Amino acid sequence: MWVQISFSLLVIYVGVCFYKAVDYVHKKEGLSSKEISKKKKRFLGIFAGWLLYTAGITFSGIIADFSLPPKMPLLIILPTFISIAWFLKSDASDLYLKHIPKQYAYYYQGFRVPVELSIYGLYLLGIGPVHVTFAGYNYEIVGSILIVLVGLGVYQFSVLPQVIAYVINYIGLALLAIIVAIFMICGFFPEFLGQSSPLISYDFFSVPYTYLASVLMPSAVFVHCFSIVQYHKFKDLF
Repeated sequence: MWVQISFSLLVIYVGVCFYKAVDYVHKKEGLSSKEISKKKKRFLGIFAGWLLYTAGITFSGIIADFSLPPKMPLLIILPTFISIAWFLKSDASDLYLKHIPKQYAYYYQGFRVPVELSIYGLYLLGIGPVHVTFAGYNYEIVGSILIVLVGLGVYQFSVLPQVIAYVINYIGLALLAIIVAIFMICGFFPEFLGQSSPLISYDFFSVPYTYLASVLMPSAVFVHCFSIVQYHKFKDLF
């Protein structure tokens, strides 16, 4: 039960952070309270819609399938990556890139520590393999702590050059890519690990666990990409 609660709370945390970002940016822009309220309601509608879509796909049983082509990556992960690319290339992103302090992107990544603890909880429940935990090949806890420390060192205490903050984003993305690859291998290509059947239980394809793929992981990817684009566009603002 604690693992389910943990995943649920982390999804709420992501929603609150992005909700606060919408509020912060539009207040900086000087919009009226009524206009800001509309922006926040729009975000809540999109976020709630995505949660419902994920839940619907999950309950339908479509993604509970380890045959190829992989259903979960195509129906859940791919749409989030397309949305990230579209937003960061759109004019709408400039407002956020301009007003959100750079250090926030680094502090946000600290949420990956409880995410990894929750993934370890899945392993303890027999739902996920040890390979995707910090007891296996997952170095996300160390990586996320390092990202937060770099953010503090660069933007809070000014003891590190900004280029380190820039580079750490790519390291963070690489760590995420490694974990996604391990998940894929454990589920869809267990032969590479000398196994004849998937190492991930079908219980993983249930709410709130599927929010790991639709909300938690994509939000970390988005914030890294956001930080990289922000560095290039507005590196002299902060």
